[in-house]
Formats: sequence, structure tokens, C-alpha cells
Amino acid sequence: MRRPIEVYFIAVWSFLQTPFYISTPIGVFGKLLNFSTDFTPILKSCASLGVIVILVGLVLLKRVPRIITIIFLSVACLVIAKIYITLLLIGNQPSLKTYVSFPTFFIINATCIWLLSRKSFIQKSSEYRKQKEHQKRYDPVK
Repeated sequence: MRRPIEVYFIAVWSFLQTPFYISTPIGVFGKLLNFSTDFTPILKSCASLGVIVILVGLVLLKRVPRIITIIFLSVACLVIAKIYITLLLIGNQPSLKTYVSFPTFFIINATCIWLLSRKSFIQKSSEYRKQKEHQKRYDPVK
């Protein structure tokens, strides 16, 4: 059995959003907790490593990284929607780039959430993990 192909698309898309996942919360909490600017790059590096570990777990079709990725993508959707609505309500004339990019990011994130939470994807990933575990146990190392 092959790994579901959607997981690669989702992992790449999530990896491309890593700066968004990291810089936004660190910027907000850094100001609230009065972090020094010297500490911020170290914190961003550690958070980047954590995101990469989660994405590797997602590609390996593990359950917890899949749930964490769904949470990250959901938060990203909420933040994107809030920023977009705020830009539209404040009365400034957003550029065409804003009108295109924010809905596009929202739609791609929502699609990734839908793909990860589908029952068929969960079943495929469970079967794949069981098959790999069975191969690891009973097949001799070549």
C-alpha cells in the first residue's frame, strides 16, 4: 500500500507557511512577555524545528502530528479571515493582490483541513501504518 499522495501536498503547503506559524505568535507573545530581541531568533529556531518535526510525523502518517497540523491550519484560517475582514472594514482600498491572496490562502488551508480530516484519509493512513508495522516485525531485514 502506498502513502496517500495528499499528505505531501499538505506537508509542503504547511512548510511554506512555517514563518507565518512562527513569527506571528512569537511577535505577539514577545511583546506581551517583553522578550529581548536577542532571544527571539533562538525561539524562532526552536519553533521551526518543532514545526519540521510535526511535518515529518505528518508525512509518516502519525495521528498526533495530523491533529496538530489541523489545529495549525485552522488557526491560520481564522487569522487570515480576521486580517482580511479587518482590511475590508477599515475603509482602505486594498490592492488586487490582497483581494486574491487572502481568499486563496484561506481556501487552500480549508482544503488541507478537509483532506486531513476525511474518514477515507484516516483509514488509509491507519492501514498504511499497520502494514508498515507488520513489515517491520515479520519481514527479514534485507
